[in-house]
Amino acid sequence: MANSKKDTNKERTVIFLHIPKAAGMTLSRIIERQHRPTSIFTISGIRAGISIDDFKKLPEARRRKIKALKGHMWFGLHEFLPQPSTYMTMLRDPVDRIVSHYYFALRRESQHYLYRSIMSKHMTLADYASSEMSPELSNGQTRLLSGVENLNKLTGFEPCTPEMLERAKKNLKEHFSVVGLSERFDETLIILRKVFGWKNIYYNQRNVTRKRPRKEDVSEDALSKIRKHNELDIELFEYGKKMFEELVTEYGTSFDKDVESFRSSNEFWGRICRFSISASTHRMLRGARVVRARVRARN
Repeated sequence: MANSKKDTNKERTVIFLHIPKAAGMTLSRIIERQHRPTSIFTISGIRAGISIDDFKKLPEARRRKIKALKGHMWFGLHEFLPQPSTYMTMLRDPVDRIVSHYYFALRRESQHYLYRSIMSKHMTLADYASSEMSPELSNGQTRLLSGVENLNKLTGFEPCTPEMLERAKKNLKEHFSVVGLSERFDETLIILRKVFGWKNIYYNQRNVTRKRPRKEDVSEDALSKIRKHNELDIELFEYGKKMFEELVTEYGTSFDKDVESFRSSNEFWGRICRFSISASTHRMLRGARVVRARVRARN
């Protein structure tokens, strides 16, 4: 990777197109460490359509100051930035993504917009995959990357077409400096550090779907329905994997060594964070006990 290319990317506004359930929350927190809060604009995942409209309506002077634009959005918002910009995203194996999507939505505490429908209809994973309740479940990655603007509709969306797939591929090739893979998250971070000159890319995983089966343990019926409704995403994912491998090759011979070094450092960083959180929690509990004791004494 030539230094001139890295320097050019550092000068551009970075647009992180966050695909749901593709390690985006963790990456979003890392991005927030790279820029001042006032130079970041985040598209809300809960009200994406309204949030995107809010971004478009910002005064040009305000949009010009944005160094990082991130969130659940479709491709194309670079057209509303007066300064040069470049995209990045994380793709995920489509089958794995839908399995994770279902079990995340199934958790009451997730407050997911599809939770009530799942519970009221007693939907299995197979039911969910073929329900067409949301465009996120039917070639959702292709839809976002193609630039089609009606993806915030929860019902009545149009089928994804081969033409949209070709548009998505073209957009990835022409506008994205980094196409990462959630399955190779650490390797993606090393590439992002190289391309954008990022600092402090250590992390603890966020928004992870727990208590979900492995793909190998999912029924064949469910797998078949997921594949049927995500055929274009499967092809797009393979295309993205090739782009990712090109970035790895371009990185050079030190790539594997840099990844291993990062993993070792990140593990140490994680232990420090867990210790700090544990100590902070202990202090809070101890403080609460003191307060309760004082209240009892007064009574």
